[in-house]
Amino acid sequence: MTRAHPPTPWTPTRVVLDADARDLARLIRVAAQATATGKVELVLHSFGTLVFQRMLQLVELPEVAQALLSLAGSRVVLLNATTHYPGSERIAGPEFERMAAATVRFVDGLDLMDAWADLFDRMGRFGRWIALQMFPWSKHWPPPLRFAPWTQQRAFLIELASREASDMMRRDLEPPWAPEIDGIRRRLVSALKRNAADAGWQEALLRRSSDMFRLNFTSRDVRLLKSLDLRLDLVHSTGDALLNWKSAQIFFKLLGIDAPETVPAPGAVLSDRSGLWRALIVEADHYFPLKNPRKLARILDP
Repeated sequence: MTRAHPPTPWTPTRVVLDADARDLARLIRVAAQATATGKVELVLHSFGTLVFQRMLQLVELPEVAQALLSLAGSRVVLLNATTHYPGSERIAGPEFERMAAATVRFVDGLDLMDAWADLFDRMGRFGRWIALQMFPWSKHWPPPLRFAPWTQQRAFLIELASREASDMMRRDLEPPWAPEIDGIRRRLVSALKRNAADAGWQEALLRRSSDMFRLNFTSRDVRLLKSLDLRLDLVHSTGDALLNWKSAQIFFKLLGIDAPETVPAPGAVLSDRSGLWRALIVEADHYFPLKNPRKLARILDP
């Protein structure tokens, strides 16, 4: 699930969430083959929790069906998790709703313009005169007129559209961490600076965001998850600035976990009727796994 994150390069992918879900299924299968029982436990953080939800919806794919068999009867831990279904962004708040609408519109427009550019590009291959008429779309201008204005405009628009999200992550990483782990924060800031300047990372960020807002995780998907008879632990951080309580609450309620309207105090444990699915409330932020490795270890190995 690292495409567009060095060292894995970005490959043009229209629906990145589906590609991530297939990658996750293959990862589970590789891990399962290395165990004596063929079973694995799964721990995912943030966007990875959405990839898991999408993987459940691709159960008709052989690699996904096999991966789910490896998880059946085991344990899944989702850290700083949320979900999406039509209308859920309104529950998360007006800012979240505006971001969803803008991101989906942008990617839809990008795909439409790409389709036009591809059409004109193909037409431009029929000859010099037609290529000249295809300005500013054709990529096949004869020298010295070889020029691709849409390619340049596209890169500029993607950089501009991705800037708000990367700036939000940068602001979230500005406050220093504890001295013994602040080196991790500094490395994250450096990686973000490099990635934010990379066109592939920018496009992957926008497409993953768009795919997240198109996800329709339903009660049918929850029933499939129930059928796996696994233990499910969700961990929510009270100080998470990237995923607020409302964003977590919609997921908990969909899973049948009773969640109050206000965030519970750290240490609270919410559960569904079976007691196999729990939500654990911790005093932390979105970087809980990095900042609190000992607390995470106690959750993973109680």
